[in-house]
Amino acid sequence: MRVTNNMIMKNNIRNINRTKEQVSKLNDQMTSQKKITKASENPVIAIRSLRLRNTQTQITQYLDNNIKDAKTWIDSSEEALTNIKEALGDAYDQFVSGSNTTNNLSDLGTYIDSLQSLVKEVYQEANSDLNGRTLFTGYKTGQTLTFEEDEPATKFRITEVLNGDSISTSHYYSDSKYGVTTSGTTTYNTGVPTDTEISSGNADTPVTYTEEYERTRLRLSYNELESPTIVYSAGSINVTTKTSDAYESAGATTPTDNSVIFLEDTGEIIISDTIKDALKNNNATISVTYGKTGFSQGEIRPQMYFDCTDKTDSSNEIIYTKEDQNIEYTIAQNTTLAVNKEGKSFLSADFYRDIEELVDAYKDAQAASDKVSEIQNLINSSKYANNSDAQAYLKNVLDAAQSELDYKKQNVNNLFSAGITATKGYVEDLANAISDMGNKESQLTLVTTRVTQQETSVKSLISDNENDELSEIVIKYTAAYNAYESALLAASKSSQNTLLDYI
Repeated sequence: MRVTNNMIMKNNIRNINRTKEQVSKLNDQMTSQKKITKASENPVIAIRSLRLRNTQTQITQYLDNNIKDAKTWIDSSEEALTNIKEALGDAYDQFVSGSNTTNNLSDLGTYIDSLQSLVKEVYQEANSDLNGRTLFTGYKTGQTLTFEEDEPATKFRITEVLNGDSISTSHYYSDSKYGVTTSGTTTYNTGVPTDTEISSGNADTPVTYTEEYERTRLRLSYNELESPTIVYSAGSINVTTKTSDAYESAGATTPTDNSVIFLEDTGEIIISDTIKDALKNNNATISVTYGKTGFSQGEIRPQMYFDCTDKTDSSNEIIYTKEDQNIEYTIAQNTTLAVNKEGKSFLSADFYRDIEELVDAYKDAQAASDKVSEIQNLINSSKYANNSDAQAYLKNVLDAAQSELDYKKQNVNNLFSAGITATKGYVEDLANAISDMGNKESQLTLVTTRVTQQETSVKSLISDNENDELSEIVIKYTAAYNAYESALLAASKSSQNTLLDYI
């Protein structure tokens, strides 16, 4: 085979370029400390790098966004729940103080004022939000759990399902009445006798004393209700609708078997003994569908708790279905965490209704006290000081009024005592909710630790896959550079002599 000088030169150039290219490549590696600068250099490394970096991106999303957001939601919820629990603890102390029978009405009024402030605090905390998203309203994060102001025009049709756990007892009282005889006919009036009635010779006319009635009831979440439809799971049911005043004036009778009395103004259902037994012992239920127009500040929104229809706009009615609404965050691969607690799981309308009932009872007792004071003033007035018939009549009326006051003050004390037990239950519900949030936080912490470890491992794998040791690159570079210089030297030697030098 004939080898020409031109062929030798071309081979020298190819060798020089090859070694120069290797030197350049290793120089780039030494600068970047990366094994490759483009995928074609090593497809295996490139593909593995894409997969690892995709995994790293996911992990970064979990750590920097999802997990942080979930933790913020849990921490905010736990703080609000703790505040509610503390407010209920303060309410418990007020109930304990108010249950002391030595308290006068002024003392009781002070405790009730504190309780009214606390009930507002409880339901305001329940409206807590995080960056404009309410914490305890499920998917309805644009709405508050309770009404933040009076909404007299808002109208709902609501369905509540009650069972044996909903049963409680309530006390009802007839008003004391004084007799007035006119033309031989005796009538009975409430309140304070007028001057005409006192001076009309009624000294011997009897008075009617207050009577107390205890009845079994179911209490709904609202008052001032209308158009009830009641379905009893254990059979047919007879419903009589009354106001509480009409019920009390009629003697607060007990309903007959399989019958109930619906008190529309107080939102109570007086039940018979047979229904009570069925609810307690046979797991029966009573489903009550009723209308309500107008809601007060602090009352729970029906759509957060019940199957209901918003009928405020008759041309655009909105139907709400009671369901669990968990807000979930993906905090790791194939791992989700529900970060929210719905208000219905730890806070019902009962606390609001307890205070509402207590306030009404206090107003009744205060009215009875005012009646006693007015009658006492009449007895002590100079107008009747020397009128023995008037004195005898007024003292009879005073005795009846004092009896009414004693009953109604005792009812206030009883409601304070009942509030102690009820509040214990509310605090327990809050404690369970806080404990549940603590469990969520613990789970989040464990996952965070695991994902952080995964991040470290993935970064290590990426480094092993992409990076090269500088010392190794330097050794390779030195060898390549030596080869390059050798190629240059060889080329210079081979080009010094030609055929002409020997002719």
